[in-house]
Amino acid sequence: MNILGSITTEDVDFVNVAGLHWKGRTEVVKEHAERHKVRFKNSVWTTERVSVQFLASDITLVHVEWQTRGDLDFDLKPWPPRKGIFSWLVVKNAGSWRIRAAQNTGKD
Repeated sequence: MNILGSITTEDVDFVNVAGLHWKGRTEVVKEHAERHKVRFKNSVWTTERVSVQFLASDITLVHVEWQTRGDLDFDLKPWPPRKGIFSWLVVKNAGSWRIRAAQNTGKD
């Protein structure tokens, strides 16, 4: 989860696939760490496609299509493989690109 923290801004806004809105790097890292202890412990992530659109020289809109397998549902029963898409607003600050906002949406 330290890597997740390193690619986000301090004031990141993150809406997860279940619609929970986490604010700030500390909360985003903490919430992801909790979920990965059990439900996503054996999860395997695959990035299927990434598209990047520059909105300005220091702002991009990134879409990441993903799929996972090995997740557990809310009752800790095996979940079938899932697919989704992330929308990220990525900003360049002091020479580094960081995620400022993220929206994760599942798709069937």
